[in-house]
Amino acid sequence: MRRIGLRGRGPRRSIGTGSGMIRLSALFVAICMVLIAGALGIALYLVFGIGVAEAAVVALTALTGLAVYNVLAIRTRYQGELSSQIADLSRGTADLARQVGEQGRRLAALEKSADHSAQRALAATQPIHAELGELGLLVNQLAQTVASQDASIRAITALHPLEGEGASFELSDDMAATPAETPFIPVPL
Repeated sequence: MRRIGLRGRGPRRSIGTGSGMIRLSALFVAICMVLIAGALGIALYLVFGIGVAEAAVVALTALTGLAVYNVLAIRTRYQGELSSQIADLSRGTADLARQVGEQGRRLAALEKSADHSAQRALAATQPIHAELGELGLLVNQLAQTVASQDASIRAITALHPLEGEGASFELSDDMAATPAETPFIPVPL
């Protein structure tokens, strides 16, 4: 039995959940962004002689720009992973649909084969069934004929008892000419 699934794709990570390493790296990136923005503000204040308020606004703007860039970079990376996961899921669904279709075709072929086998068996046994029915009728007729013959013989022996072992009797002309009580009806085959 084949397993249905995505093969050869390696370990998967879901978006939004992660290990402590991912959170630690996000914290490290955030600290670095704050340090870069702060260094820019301090450099503007000390080197270029800009006022403290203006240097703080430029540092805050730089921090906002770095944060937006970081969010867009993470989002782009996750979109790539998400699109590859969706593509994998789509391929898996298509593979599953193909396998279900294949199983359906196999089942239809199996049902057709079973129906055909049942029809062949029925066709093979119908003549035997008919012949057994005819044989049953013939056996019943034979039994009735034997019973009537036995009754006739008993009636004859009652009228003319045998007087010895080697004795025989002769039928009268009217008994020899009369058919059995049950007529024999031949059954066409």
